Amino acid sequence: MKRRICIILIVFLFLFQGCSSSKKQNDDKNKMEVKSNQKIDVTAAKSFMDNYMKYLLKKNTSAVKSFYAAKLKESLKDVPLEKEPHAVGYKIEKGEMKEKKVEYTAHIYNAYSYKPYFSDDMFKYTIVLEDGNMKIESISKEKSVEVYEKNGAVIKKDDKGKEESILSLSDLPEFITSEESNLLEQKFEVPKGKLGPLAMSPDGKTYIVTSTDKNTFICTVKKEEEKQTFTEGGADDKQKAGGGDKKKGTEKEKPEEEGKKKTITIKPVDFYFESKVNIICFSNSGKFFAVEYVPKSSINHIFIYDSNGKKVKTEIENRFPVDKFYITSPAFISNEEICFSLKAIESATDEEKKLNGEWIYNLKTNKLSQVTG
Repeated sequence: MKRRICIILIVFLFLFQGCSSSKKQNDDKNKMEVKSNQKIDVTAAKSFMDNYMKYLLKKNTSAVKSFYAAKLKESLKDVPLEKEPHAVGYKIEKGEMKEKKVEYTAHIYNAYSYKPYFSDDMFKYTIVLEDGNMKIESISKEKSVEVYEKNGAVIKKDDKGKEESILSLSDLPEFITSEESNLLEQKFEVPKGKLGPLAMSPDGKTYIVTSTDKNTFICTVKKEEEKQTFTEGGADDKQKAGGGDKKKGTEKEKPEEEGKKKTITIKPVDFYFESKVNIICFSNSGKFFAVEYVPKSSINHIFIYDSNGKKVKTEIENRFPVDKFYITSPAFISNEEICFSLKAIESATDEEKKLNGEWIYNLKTNKLSQVTG
């Protein structure tokens, strides 16, 4: 009898352990399935990309690499970084969910200090979850548009290598007036020694062009296609102008194969006396652009303009006088926000030197905030 009871107990214990083991395996399996079924929140991914871009603007390599997945880190090689050209802004397009990954396309705008070069480089970023954290799995370059100087002309080159001439130094006006002059009616000769820094709006339709010598001239340039027309019925130029014979034909758009005429519109923006321009950058929306310039005092500062070329009055000038603070490295981080580096001059007070560091100015609220941490 005792023997039977022992056998029953042994069998019961064996079956119980088997059930427990099976239940544990199922629980572990369920946990793995829950983890593997996790999806990335698109809104959180946008913030993730914004943070990544801000570190990229500052060339903080160690911080940038912390955003990479393990395999991407392993595939990278340590190479010396180039100071120029450098990023002066970015624009992140709408994200797209693909299975358990999120893909973002971002434009990175680069410029070269004191030189006529600007580019719009577009990259695709794939974001995944790695150990429960968002990481960049891959980065691929999609296309690039460059604007630069060649033989005294501003050239735009697309991703296929096709070059298009935007304008040359000879296209610039000979003389302009200046709002900074003691006599507003006085005209000044436009410097044509060489081209200075350039910029292109996010939509690729507007260019900021500078020409420099002792002084610096800044203008906006738009190049647009004209709709060409021709008149049926053999009307001559005189008839087209409304003179001569009253015989008229029907105006139509000139066929594309006959070529399209392009016109350039140059609008003076500013004239800097005894100053050089270092960098120009557009806001993400293209509604504003900033110019970092170096006056005779050699204390860098910035001006901000709207898309029409009108100077915007900001709290920056009130808070940080041009004779007391260096303002460098401007870069737009949103439609209305621009970040920059601030440094007080050597003879500044201790209180003024406490302001050294990174700052963000909001064009919409006209408020400044110091970046901490």
